[in-house]
Amino acid sequence: MPDPQTPVDQITTQQRRRFLQAILDEGKSSRALRGYLSRTLGVSSVASTVPSAQNEPATAAATPAADAMQKAAAWRQALPAPPVSRRLRIFATDPGGSTTLETAFINVATVEVPWEAKKGSENLLVPGPVGEYLEVVDVDPPSARVYDPVDLNYPYLLAQDGLAPSEGNPQFHQQMVYAVAMRTIRNFEIALGRRALWAERQVEIAAHDGKDAEQRAARTFVRRLRVYPHALREANAYYSPDKRALLFGYFPASSSPGGGQLVFTCLSHDVIAHECTHALLDGIHPYYQEQTNIDVPAFHEAFADIVAIFQHFTFPELLRFELDRSHGDLSHGELMANLAKQFGQAIGQRGALRSAIGTRPNRDEYAEAQEPHARGSVLVAAVFDAFLAIYQRRTRDLMRLATGGSGILRPGALHPDLVGRLAEAATKSAQHVLKLSIRALDYMPPVDPTFGDFLRALITADSDLVPDDKLGYRVAFIEAFGARGIPADSVRTLSPESLRWQTAGESRQIHPGRHRSGLGRSWRSADRMGRRPNQRLALARVAVGSCEFFGSTCNGTRARSQAPAGDRRG
Repeated sequence: MPDPQTPVDQITTQQRRRFLQAILDEGKSSRALRGYLSRTLGVSSVASTVPSAQNEPATAAATPAADAMQKAAAWRQALPAPPVSRRLRIFATDPGGSTTLETAFINVATVEVPWEAKKGSENLLVPGPVGEYLEVVDVDPPSARVYDPVDLNYPYLLAQDGLAPSEGNPQFHQQMVYAVAMRTIRNFEIALGRRALWAERQVEIAAHDGKDAEQRAARTFVRRLRVYPHALREANAYYSPDKRALLFGYFPASSSPGGGQLVFTCLSHDVIAHECTHALLDGIHPYYQEQTNIDVPAFHEAFADIVAIFQHFTFPELLRFELDRSHGDLSHGELMANLAKQFGQAIGQRGALRSAIGTRPNRDEYAEAQEPHARGSVLVAAVFDAFLAIYQRRTRDLMRLATGGSGILRPGALHPDLVGRLAEAATKSAQHVLKLSIRALDYMPPVDPTFGDFLRALITADSDLVPDDKLGYRVAFIEAFGARGIPADSVRTLSPESLRWQTAGESRQIHPGRHRSGLGRSWRSADRMGRRPNQRLALARVAVGSCEFFGSTCNGTRARSQAPAGDRRG
């Protein structure tokens, strides 16, 4: 059709037949529609190239044979299945890493994100990008502009792994937020063994019962999380629980090598992963938005930092460079443990916005930290300390071989083979810690969590998946948390057996008729309610009035699998 807006009465018969023929040639219509089109056009429903009995009477007898040949040819075509993943280029850290010669060549990473498809549709992604989980809306209110959406299905972009990283291209900004957010979502789904769901939205509706209309709240399913790459002109980025959206800001740097240069938070891998984790955590535990104690907001911030940090270890070039530079000692690996370096420098800090290294363990650290971000940094440091202990245990034999038994590496560059083996061990350890941390969310209380609850959830989740802890993961976490003074309530000893949540089958005091959680966990709610009486009503509301107890949910169109997916340690 030259003009799709042409009125129906002005469409010629030839144009109409061409349109119907195109539908028939596409081959995706139903059998009933194909039959109707064939009768209307007077052709075979197999292909338009087969002559019809009306136009070629002499060949009418040959039509069945031609139909059979067409069908056989279609069966012989080995059409490939839709790809499993889509490759896109991103900044491995943030644009600041590309302005330094030392890190410029490792700051561009090519990542794989899931190819979004479902039954009946081989490609769900449309320009925006807009897919099953995310909807990128690039409206810039401060500048009163709307940027054209990027089409990641464009053949040239598919052939070259998306757009090249660029600070000045709004379409790459859209690609960056989509790629990093989808990788974060995928990590959650792998660890939990089910589809990720966003927190439901509360919608006020009026009751029509003949009486005075009163407002009632109804919960509605949120299909997509909206992402605004240029929503704010300020040094900020945040997840909005009310809008169910991620909002990223941009601002002129107050202190940077190029003073006044614009800094885009949507181009920082750490900021995107951090904010997306807030949204995912809100979908699993919506009542963690209620700040019932200081550990609740601190846990939200700390857990988002943990996910962002351990996703650094999925970039091989970045990890190998840092291992070579730090001589295999990741306790000095700033690139792996730092968060949002460009953002921190732009607002006047000397280094990164936050870091998991740089502070020695102190048993008074947890008690002295009374601000949520400060207390959250204690939890991040404890988890990273546990990771370092696991990594050092995994690489102890390599270090013995490389040093001849002395444990001290010679000055100079490490051998590339040693760097490769160290990188393999670090990646495996980081993936295990990341999956374990995410899986522990299903063992956390639905309201009023503490850091001690997170430790017990870690121990329980790991015990369920790997009963035989040959590498000492659980002991590493207990030691790291204890070194920074993080308490575990309601336990007599700091042993894995004492910290592990008691299952319903293990308890000898459970009444036969008492309801048991689908996950089989006994949260010891009586002890916690006795310690915090103000939570009794909230606990009753969550456990009885909804299906979100321990992170399970009833609504939503994306199906969940039943068992957590996670690899056993080796």
